[in-house]
Amino acid sequence: MWLFEYYGAKKVQEIFLEDYYTLQELPESTRKLWELVFVDEPLQEENNPVAKWRCRRLLEEDLKR
Repeated sequence: MWLFEYYGAKKVQEIFLEDYYTLQELPESTRKLWELVFVDEPLQEENNPVAKWRCRRLLEEDLKR
């Protein structure tokens, strides 16, 4: 897979885990796929229906800090 050849498995894992344990900006299907590869103990699914609509993206002002 070109992603691993270009960036290396360690870097791909590092970027994924940073997203996985923080904002979770990746689409759910992508997150679940990489979760199978990189995560030994997956996070528990939230049963809160409101959590589905929580903010997952950083605002542009936050990126400037």
